[in-house]
Amino acid sequence: MEHLDNAITFLKGQSTFENLSMENLRIVAELTRSASYLEGTVVAEEGDDAGDFYLIKSGKVSIAAISDRDYITVTELEENCVFGWSWFIPPYKWTFSARTLKDTELYVVDGKVLREKCAEKADLGFQLMGKIAEISSSRLIETRKQLADYYKRYKNDLKMW
Repeated sequence: MEHLDNAITFLKGQSTFENLSMENLRIVAELTRSASYLEGTVVAEEGDDAGDFYLIKSGKVSIAAISDRDYITVTELEENCVFGWSWFIPPYKWTFSARTLKDTELYVVDGKVLREKCAEKADLGFQLMGKIAEISSSRLIETRKQLADYYKRYKNDLKMW
């Protein structure tokens, strides 16, 4: 019961879940479990099956794309950030890799079961999809800015078509 109360309190403080009804918050909270990861732990690997998503309670996580077996950091996330929306979007495969940059405490949410709950409760699915789109859009804008900065610095070394 204490875990459930703590999870609900944490979720209420997250912009991703702030507009959910208490009933829907409870559904999400019931699907969470706490997990601890040591620095350098790979939490998600690009291309693997995606069944969960993550809320950072404390610590730091690098989100990276894989290019020719190299990890290219796209962003770094800290406390109160959410990552891992691949559980919600077919084909349910990770589109990035996530690795802890220091010891990290997470809430892990069972995305497979939550996806079923979203199918049963349209209001829950609609609200989560809106937040997923909002977060994805802002992160895409951040990535585009990084690419533009990269291009400015290295444009003479890049091959253009």
